[in-house]
Amino acid sequence: MGTVSLAEPRVSVLSYHHVGSPVPGRYAWLTVSPQRFEAHVRWLAAHGYRGIRASDWLAWRTHGTPLPAKPVLVTFDDGYADVGRFALPVLRRYGFSATVFVVTDLLGETNVWMGGTHRLLSGAEIQQWAAESIEFGAHSRSHPDLTALDNTTLLAEVQGS
Repeated sequence: MGTVSLAEPRVSVLSYHHVGSPVPGRYAWLTVSPQRFEAHVRWLAAHGYRGIRASDWLAWRTHGTPLPAKPVLVTFDDGYADVGRFALPVLRRYGFSATVFVVTDLLGETNVWMGGTHRLLSGAEIQQWAAESIEFGAHSRSHPDLTALDNTTLLAEVQGS
């Protein structure tokens, strides 16, 4: 294998949390409306960007696997069900891929770390979207403050996810 140039292409990263109706509270800024999200993706597509997954970036980084001319890595933290309802259909419509990081012990439940205001994707929803070229990765098992955990608990939380 030859040397992989990391200078090109440049990879933009867009990281989202919740796409849906905002819920008042201290984390309302983590929500993007479905209309605004679609405007983001429409603009990217109109300007020649192509959505990639984290594994696509990693394959380019480690093996030199080609990326599109204007790649954008789209990610979603926490695995909110509204992402499956509003964001993933938009990505599919525009031919984009993405990576969703889920809290593995809370699939189908709510975001208890933020007061339980939003439902999370279920295992069945994850399987459905994985079949549509959406990639899923582990965020953690239960979404604790990882900086506050002892080593044993930290390993269980991260490796266990």
